[in-house]
Amino acid sequence: MERLISEPIEGLVGVVSNVVRVSSVSRPGMSDVIVEFGWGTDMDFASLDVREKLDLVELPRDAGKPILLRFDPSLDPILRIALYGGSSLMELRRVAEDRIRLDFESLEGVAAVRVEGGLEEEIHVEVETHRLATLGIPISQVTQRLAAENVNLTGGLLKDGEAEFLVRTLNEFTNTQDMEQIVIAQIGAAAVKLSDVGRVTRGYV
Repeated sequence: MERLISEPIEGLVGVVSNVVRVSSVSRPGMSDVIVEFGWGTDMDFASLDVREKLDLVELPRDAGKPILLRFDPSLDPILRIALYGGSSLMELRRVAEDRIRLDFESLEGVAAVRVEGGLEEEIHVEVETHRLATLGIPISQVTQRLAAENVNLTGGLLKDGEAEFLVRTLNEFTNTQDMEQIVIAQIGAAAVKLSDVGRVTRGYV
């Protein structure tokens, strides 16, 4: 494959203007030839030149017609940052999310910032279904109460002369103890709390 297909193609496209490097990867049934051009090259004209060279190459009869694919490296991430140190993986993840990502997102020309790795905190609500069944409380009621008590919504704009103020409704959980104390049902005069039918723990993903 390499001698019959890759090498002839490399020899022809290697003389195209502004080519800085030609390499290939050959495997059974396929050959990939990578042609790298210098920055600032007009890729429309370069593609035409490469296509003309491919039309001249003599390939084995059972080989398919070469397919030309263009790849722009500027569309891929060009900067990767790794965090390490004595802090826990959860703390490193928090620093990356709350500080580094926000700083980079504010830079001109940055399209997107993605955080990977570390440990991301997750809250687990473990409910004992037999207790819910005994009290006649559906699990859907528990999820609805959790959603209703954990609110962060915009309330619109408040205008005072030329000044405008953003109004938000903030009632988010700050710890697991607050979550366990919410009332999920009222049975007679008794208030059933989440802690009566389950528990809330912190976990990681």
